Parts: sequence; structure tokens; C-alpha cells
Amino acid sequence: WLVLPNPDDSFSIDIYPGVDRVGDTVIFSLLTTVDLSSHVPTDGALFVTVCLADDGTFSIVDGTTVDTPEVLTGADVPLETVGTIPKAWVRLFTGQEKIRREPEYTDIWTPLFANGVGGLPAQTPYRILIVDSTGRITTDANFKIRNSGAKSPIFGAWEPAQDGDGLVHAVGDGTSVAGRFIAWYLGTANQPGHTGIRGEGTPANPAYVHADKILEVIRGAGFGVTDSPNPGDVGYALPADAGSSSLWSKFEMRIIADEDWDTVTKRGTRLELWGVPNGAVDKQLIATFRAAGIDLPAGENFSVNGVSVGGGFMSRVLSADLTIPDTDYLVMVDYIEAGTYDIHLQGDAALMIL
Repeated sequence: WLVLPNPDDSFSIDIYPGVDRVGDTVIFSLLTTVDLSSHVPTDGALFVTVCLADDGTFSIVDGTTVDTPEVLTGADVPLETVGTIPKAWVRLFTGQEKIRREPEYTDIWTPLFANGVGGLPAQTPYRILIVDSTGRITTDANFKIRNSGAKSPIFGAWEPAQDGDGLVHAVGDGTSVAGRFIAWYLGTANQPGHTGIRGEGTPANPAYVHADKILEVIRGAGFGVTDSPNPGDVGYALPADAGSSSLWSKFEMRIIADEDWDTVTKRGTRLELWGVPNGAVDKQLIATFRAAGIDLPAGENFSVNGVSVGGGFMSRVLSADLTIPDTDYLVMVDYIEAGTYDIHLQGDAALMIL
């Protein structure tokens, strides 16, 4: 929608003909002049939000008055009235000669996309403008973008609480197959997949990754009983986890650089599994997978079908002394390369190499 100052009235704006959707109602509007003179503050500066209702009428919401126009920020922009959508935000202040919209200066801001997406904060997620098979512009209730914070897109019927730069939300409500991403590929030359690419530095000056930098994380999280805001409430984060997605996830697969990638021959990686034991809330390292073998945390055993078969190490190449506790045993296929390290058998422990 095009919004310009009215040429004949210093404090009116002209909203030119346009089409938009308010809820489920499509609004076709003709040229409309909106008088804002009564909203100019007697002392100070403010933003007003010009709202469009589903009956095609416009209304004005005044923001909080501040001392001068120079200190106005996006936080001073008022939300539109519930059931309306914003069509313009206008700055008004004491001593203002007229409302201006010029290449080098403006008092008027308008949404960049359908239903105000890309503009200043608003009440609910905005629908994204799409074109149907006949070429008509339309929207879909399950194709939205968050109107505040990181402006993350949402595919689904409801708005999740978690937000952040670069997030894409796929949500389901239990009535349909949703909340998942599926990669399709037909052919023989390639395959579907998912890739995380990590670098250091900046987009303008990228740098190689160093050892122990996480290249990608695949996480699992869930809703559970919490103490906030009320004991017994159900939410997706326990109190100690609030505010960090890396904490409220309860199982992770981390793909990690295992060395500095500072030459063309060094691309070492490892896979770490992190999880939470029963009766606990904090993640701990479960196992580390490298090309040389599998490492377990000190004191942990490797088990098959519930039977302990290891003393904390599963690898052909030792990287530390290996101790097999009393009554435990370790089965290795082929060989063990011990190098300078020792293998200790305690009590009735056994080492079997097939």
C-alpha cells in the first residue's frame, strides 16, 4: 500500500488504493485520507499506528510520548488494535511543520510485505503473501512469519514460544502429519540429505574452524513438568534450562572438528552423543565416535543387550591405559594396537580378541 502526505493538509496522509486480508476478510480500499492533526502532541514526540479493520475502516493508536523525535525508537511504536492490521506508522512531534516523506527524510513508515511483515512490531504472526495457481495473490493461515524479534518463518497452525535469528519453525497440533522436514530425491546422481556448515570469522572474511568447534548439532527436546510460572505446569523447559536451547535439549548428536582445519590435509571430525540419565536433568557425554574407534567416558561400560562388555574404551588404537574392572570383559575383533599404553585386568576381568 502506498502512503503519502496529503498535499493540501500538513497533518493528513493519503492511503492509496490497495488490497489486503484482515483475518479471513479481503479488503479492497479506495483512496482514503486520514487526518492525524488531533494526534500531534502538545509537548514531545510520539509514533501513531494507522490500523485497517475487516470492515475497511481506519483507526489510530497513539504511542507513548517522549521528549524529542530524536529519541524515538521502535520500542515506542504502539501495537495495532486487536483484529486489525497496521498499514502505516507515522512520527508526530511538537513544532512539526508538516508530515514529510522524502528520499532523505521521512515521518512515514509502511509495511514491506503482506499484512505488515518487515515493518515494526505488531500483535500476532503475519501471513506471508503468496501467489496461487491462477496467479492471484492470496495467503494461507499455515504460512506465516513472526512479526517481532527475529522474524522467523512459521509453517503450521500455531506460534511456538522459542525464537531466534535463523530459526525456521515447522509446527503441528496433533490433527495432521506436521512438525517435520522431509527431503525428497528421485534419481541416481545424488541423494537427499541435511548439512550443517560451520566457519569462523565473518561472512566477508571467513576463517577455518579450530579443533573442538561444533559443526552441527541434532537435538531432541520435550515438554515436561516445570516449576514456573506455577508448580506442576507443563512446558518445554525446566527452570534451570530457561533461555538456552542448548540446555533445554535433552539428547544431542554433535558433529565436531577434531583438529584445526588449517591445511588442505586436515579435516578430522568426531561424533559425540550427549544424553540425560534417568532421574536427572543435566546432559552428560555418552560416547565419542572417531575413525579410530569409540571412546566412553571414564568409569562407563559398553553394553550389548544389557550385558556389560567393556571397561570404558572401544577402539583398535589405544590412546590411554586401559583398565577392565573385576568380572567385566572386553571383546575385540581382529587386534588391539597398544602402542606405549598398558592393558590392566582386575580380578576376574577378561580380554578376548577374536
